[in-house]
Amino acid sequence: KKRLKVAEHAEAYRQRVARQFVKSVIERQFKVEDLVLRSTVYFRGRPR
Repeated sequence: KKRLKVAEHAEAYRQRVARQFVKSVIERQFKVEDLVLRSTVYFRGRPR
């Protein structure tokens, strides 16, 4: 019974965090001719 309560609490927390994240994201509209910075997230090597 206690595990179920903990699982429900964890799920509610995840949902709250997700809602806060969605609120903080700024929606942007881009057109074909707009200049944008390209993300370089794909390069995640170990720092030297």
